[in-house]
Amino acid sequence: MSLICRHDIPIFFANIDTPGEQQKYAVALIKWFFQFVPKHATAVVLYDVGCVIDRSNQLYGIIPDDIAKRIQFVTSAMHAYGHQWACQLVYNPRLCNGLGLTDGEGAERVWSRLTKLIPIVRASSGARRLWLTDRQLSFIASESLDNLGSWIKHRLEGATSQQDRAECTLSKIQLEIDDIRKQWQLQKETQLSVKPRAHIQINKELDALLSLQGHWDSAENAIQVAAEALKTSKATKSLNMLKAIQETHEQNSRDLEKLYVSLSNDKSPLQVKKAEPEFRQALRLAHDLKITIRRQAISSFFEWDRLDQAVGGRNSALGTKLHQQTRKAISRRQPALMSAIKKYNAYCATLERLYNPACNLPLPQPLPTKLSELRDSSLLAEDVWTTSDSKPLPWLRNPNVQSGIYAMLKQARCLEEKRRLQSEAENLCRWLGRELLAVELALYSPSNASLLVHLSRCRDHLLQLKAYWINPFIPTERFDAQCAHAKELALQLIGGNPMGEGKKIYAQSADFDHEVIDESSMEPVNQDIDPTTLLLVTDVLLSTEELEGASIPDDTCAIQNMHMTKLAWIEPLGIIEDDLDVSTLKMPVPLASPPSFSALHGIGFNLDDLQRLTQAETMLNDICLNGCATILKDICDKDPSLGLNSHHCALFTTHDLIRARYKARDQELWRTMSSTKYWDKDVWILPIHRPQQMHWVLCVAYPKHRVILLYDSLVDQEAWSYDLKDLSNLFTRLILLANRHDHQLDIPIHDWIAQPTVPTQSNNYDCGLWVIAWIFSALRGKATCNHHVTERTIPQWRNFLAALVVNYSSHSLTKSLINFREQR
Repeated sequence: MSLICRHDIPIFFANIDTPGEQQKYAVALIKWFFQFVPKHATAVVLYDVGCVIDRSNQLYGIIPDDIAKRIQFVTSAMHAYGHQWACQLVYNPRLCNGLGLTDGEGAERVWSRLTKLIPIVRASSGARRLWLTDRQLSFIASESLDNLGSWIKHRLEGATSQQDRAECTLSKIQLEIDDIRKQWQLQKETQLSVKPRAHIQINKELDALLSLQGHWDSAENAIQVAAEALKTSKATKSLNMLKAIQETHEQNSRDLEKLYVSLSNDKSPLQVKKAEPEFRQALRLAHDLKITIRRQAISSFFEWDRLDQAVGGRNSALGTKLHQQTRKAISRRQPALMSAIKKYNAYCATLERLYNPACNLPLPQPLPTKLSELRDSSLLAEDVWTTSDSKPLPWLRNPNVQSGIYAMLKQARCLEEKRRLQSEAENLCRWLGRELLAVELALYSPSNASLLVHLSRCRDHLLQLKAYWINPFIPTERFDAQCAHAKELALQLIGGNPMGEGKKIYAQSADFDHEVIDESSMEPVNQDIDPTTLLLVTDVLLSTEELEGASIPDDTCAIQNMHMTKLAWIEPLGIIEDDLDVSTLKMPVPLASPPSFSALHGIGFNLDDLQRLTQAETMLNDICLNGCATILKDICDKDPSLGLNSHHCALFTTHDLIRARYKARDQELWRTMSSTKYWDKDVWILPIHRPQQMHWVLCVAYPKHRVILLYDSLVDQEAWSYDLKDLSNLFTRLILLANRHDHQLDIPIHDWIAQPTVPTQSNNYDCGLWVIAWIFSALRGKATCNHHVTERTIPQWRNFLAALVVNYSSHSLTKSLINFREQR
């Protein structure tokens, strides 16, 4: 069991040596922690079952009074949603004042980083297992401490984003914040005053009955299947037996319903005025059944989470045995849950049919019958209201008030989080100053001569933290001033020259009997040596001062500008349509000699590529797509009329986005993309390959207008949301690299807009041909050709490209292609 601070830094761990996660371990950790904090310090303890340990302390006093009055128990955020609503009102961190956005799930995140040790320590001894765990936890703590600056920045961004959404909601509902706060207080008072739930024995009986109902429904389905199969049978005896089985099943179903009614809790809270007895009975049954459904549904959700814990690489996957056991448990419980939901929805329909407005009672709403929809529905957490009220309850019936309460709580938590982050940032700065002061004083103390190397490393590490801990609250200047103040104060306290003192420490630590020799008193070794023949260290290495002042550009591969482009999923208006007619395209004049390999930018066609291009219903590869696009660009550039547009286009290859996606260095990115002279172009054309979908798409950017047109013959919005992140990083790096190489490119790297075109493809192999057609339209100064190039004319477009490539290929390759066609 672990004690983790809110920054996910491990503090203390307890080795559990008894079965189960007993409360004594949590109490021991709490007591041990309070031995190291001031006597007046307070703390909030977020625990998976914080409500249980708080109740145990109230009943039995398991925590000393001097500690108990300084702590507050809260349930961790993710586990809180598995508790009853009355428990959440008191212990949910999102509903408690002063906790900000702390979720208390740091132990889970630390545990996910420890799972890599499981296969290593499985066969280790107990002592070595503890040692390895301790070393890994020490590393996690050290790394998390170094990353506190970025942690504060990340948390601040999240708090600001959530606060903006909450304030937007509050502005839309147009309710006074005092009225919303009053309704929240009324809701808590009302829901915390609800009488206790049904007895646990009755809950068990209802669970057993619902399980029986699930099996009964399965039997009913089997009987219906058998009846459907035997309806044309001429075996009279079999039909009579089946009819008897159906009648017996219907009678047993009625008896089962009576049994459920008899098990319903007669003492459940029910204070309804002017209601018929049938309405009261249905309301009581729906009330008790809703509680059971919520408990079973939450258990089912946790089981699905366990199966999906490895999705997206979050955690390690379950083993085969655990996976099978979990699947069996889900399949065993799901029929009973579905039967309970259907029965509850039937009660809701009955209540709606028998409802009397004079009852002044909100009716329960039916639940979704799909688990995925049920999980996202807020109806599951709502209790069935069983008390009439003379006055309307806005917090219960008014959706605006409900949204306002949620937004008010979210806004309050975000403001608390911001205040706490600012306080933590100030503490970081002060702590760094105190630590530096202590290390500086220790360095100049003669008694610490044997620790000189360790203290120097400690000081260097603290000075490095200054760069890591820069955050929006504390700028670089504050940290620099704090470090300078610590050094000045150390000098004042020691009252001497620190450098001279440091030399004495070094001499004593090396057991010298004399002072360090002054370099000015040394005799030159040889006056006759030509100074120009000496190889000095300064000829090879820069000094520290020169290194700090030297202009060494940073590599842009670490840039993360994923929000540069906003995806507006609407078709752009006013774009120029290309009147390209594939059937009338004419081949250019044959070349006297084929272009060189370098003229085609290193793209060479072989026989397999030409076969792929000429064969119908075959998807193009990267050589076909890049080669055809390059040839079309060369043709347009040499044409007097088309060249006016194509000379303003920079044509990239399908490999350029891949280089940026996998963080290619600036030198490689500039070497491969600078030949296009994109900084002088008005249009950037970038074909993209999606290997998982086996699909080609196109991006055409107009950097001066900060507009990107997305060409996707299948129009997949979700895939574009991922591609745009990589495109934003690539375009940002291209702009920075151009400016760094003295090619002024005054283009903002934010607020770009990306818009899609209309779908055109219905098969799974012509996407590459569509991309080349769009590239040709862009080179011709148009935006799209969707209305003139269709799937009917795509085969003609393929034949034209194949002939074009043959015309531009070498004579030997052309001859091989002719022989190949003759053989076919």
